[in-house]
Amino acid sequence: MEKRAQKRREEFEAEQAAQANAQAPALKNEVELYLSQDLVQDFDGSLDLLAFWSDKGRDRYDTTVEPPALIMPAEFPILATLARIVFSIDATSCQAERNFSILALTLDDLRASLGDCKVEQMMFLKLNSDHIPEFRAARDRKAKLEALRLATAAEVTAAVGASEGAEVA
Repeated sequence: MEKRAQKRREEFEAEQAAQANAQAPALKNEVELYLSQDLVQDFDGSLDLLAFWSDKGRDRYDTTVEPPALIMPAEFPILATLARIVFSIDATSCQAERNFSILALTLDDLRASLGDCKVEQMMFLKLNSDHIPEFRAARDRKAKLEALRLATAAEVTAAVGASEGAEVA
């Protein structure tokens, strides 16, 4: 199982490397073009970097004609994508602290000998369980069973209370 997973990982990494090599010249050209431009810098605090990069990564179309015609292609499509990724990262450490807390709960004394790969897989599943349909369905089933158990326990308690009240009378 581990060998098959390792082989799939190597194939995936090779595919990613091939895609990166295919995009490398375009990215290099974009970086060189970006660095060669005289960009007007706005230091009055009104510069919105996310809006700037969104604008630089968008194609311009003439919408007055049907179908819309491309007027000007995006200036920096790859750099704009990278900027959106970087600028969307939270500046706080709250989520990182939550992740470390979950890791501490996952790696208790009984699981201290788990390998790095297995711990990484467990953490991935734990942190992304909301996005996995099978996990969501299992969590919903568990919640329904718990609600049913609580309702049954309440009915039993009520029935026992009623029977004790009837015996006293």
